[in-house]
Amino acid sequence: MPKQFSLVLIAVLLVAACRKSNTPPPPDNIIRPDSVFAMYLLPDMRTASLFSTIGTAYFTYNGNQIIKRAGGALPIAGTGYPIIATKQVFDTLLYDNNKITIITKARIDGITISPAEKVILLENGKMKQKILYSNNPDRPSNDTSFYFYGPDNRVAKVERYYGLGKELRLFTFNDKGNLQEVISTFYDRHSTAVNITVTENFSDYDNAVNTLKNYWMWSDFYYRSLSNNNFAKYSFTQVNADNTQHSNGTSNMTLHYDSNGWVDFSK
Repeated sequence: MPKQFSLVLIAVLLVAACRKSNTPPPPDNIIRPDSVFAMYLLPDMRTASLFSTIGTAYFTYNGNQIIKRAGGALPIAGTGYPIIATKQVFDTLLYDNNKITIITKARIDGITISPAEKVILLENGKMKQKILYSNNPDRPSNDTSFYFYGPDNRVAKVERYYGLGKELRLFTFNDKGNLQEVISTFYDRHSTAVNITVTENFSDYDNAVNTLKNYWMWSDFYYRSLSNNNFAKYSFTQVNADNTQHSNGTSNMTLHYDSNGWVDFSK
């Protein structure tokens, strides 16, 4: 190879390498928030804690992986009730190929809480099954969810089995890839009779990249993780078996943006 051509080729490769090193990371990895304010979270006990503006979830990372979460709407082990206003309840995450194990522990003066374990099984990088193991002898049954995806690789259905009950969630997305509606139907485990139906709606999306896509391990982050953009309005309606409305609520959130135009979820 002529020397002059070799020098030109090396220069081209160096330029390409420099450009590659300066390429922005994928949208999902644009930002790793140190904290997320409780106002943006949706705990499972929506009717009780939907409007909470107390507390913050804090994160610790090892490279791109989340290895610890403290605070926010973490469950008290074995009860299902959320703690929002303390960093003394925390999760540690262990990664093993297609398995993520999350251990919830607590250090609260005067309160003894046994560690709770949650296992997430993955398939093609997506959540396939989630098992919350019970450590409460009064509630010996595990809480298990199965996730099903449509041809667009977005979640279409979740089947959850817990105690004597079961839940079916159906998901609808709009043409921009944003979550629009979730309809959850609750049954007795061995019956087709409907006990409760909950309809949840998500709207007022912005055009900013969703920086919380990688936080689907937690139920209070799950809905936010599913969309391309960020919703600012959430509402739900709960209807009983006799078709009477049991409860409803609406939350309007003000999204704050940083200098890059991404949502600052810490405010």
